[in-house]
Amino acid sequence: MKDRILRIVASLIFLVLFNALFFAIGGTEHTAGTWVSYGFIHLAYLCILAVPLYARYGRGMTVLTYSMYVKPVTYFLVELVVGLIIMACSVENPKWPAIIQGVIFAIFVLYQVILQITNNSTAASMKKQKEESIFIRTLVDRIKFTLSEITDPEARKHVVRCYDAVNNSSLESFPEAQMAELDMRNAVEMLCTAVDSQDSEQIIVASKKVIRAVQERSAVIKRCRMS
Repeated sequence: MKDRILRIVASLIFLVLFNALFFAIGGTEHTAGTWVSYGFIHLAYLCILAVPLYARYGRGMTVLTYSMYVKPVTYFLVELVVGLIIMACSVENPKWPAIIQGVIFAIFVLYQVILQITNNSTAASMKKQKEESIFIRTLVDRIKFTLSEITDPEARKHVVRCYDAVNNSSLESFPEAQMAELDMRNAVEMLCTAVDSQDSEQIIVASKKVIRAVQERSAVIKRCRMS
C-alpha cells in the first residue's frame, strides 16, 4: 500500500510542477493555441500513466511490459517540445496547433496499437512455449531421477537411451500430438513403477515404450510442421 501511494505521488510530480510554472509565469490569460497545447501536453503525460492499465503480460515478460513505455515516453517528449514552442509563440488561432498535435497523437496511437497487437502475439507464443517445455522437462526430470535408483547395468543402459530420446525431443507441440504425448506420459509412469519394484525386465520394456512414443510424437510434429 505504501509503495502504491509513493508511485502515485511520484507520477503527479510533473503535473504539479508544470501547472505551477504555467500559471505562475503566464497567469490564467492565454491564447487559444496555448490552451490547446496545454491540453495535449497533459494528454501525452496521461498516456504514460495509462500503460499499466493495458500492458499486463505476467511474470517473466518484463521486456514486453517495458517496451510499451518506449513510444508513450517518446510521444510525451515530442509533444512537450512542440507544445512549449506553440506556447512561446502565443499562437492565437487554435486550428493549426490542434491539427499538428492531433496528427502527432494519431501517429502515436497507431504505433502503440500495432505494438500492443505484436506484444500480445509474442506473449501468447511465449506462454505456449513455456507450457510445452514444462511437459518435456517434467518427463525428463522423472526419468533422470529413476537413473539413480537402477542397480541393473543393462536396464540402466536402456533408461539412459530413454532419457536421451525424451531430452532431445521437440519442445514444440501440436493438438494432433496429444495422443502420442499421453502415451509418453503413461510409458514414463510405467517406467517409474518398474524402477520402484527393481524389475529389470519391465524397466527395459517400459524404456522401449517411451522411445516408441517419442518417435511417434516426433513423426506427428514433423507432419504438422510440413502441412
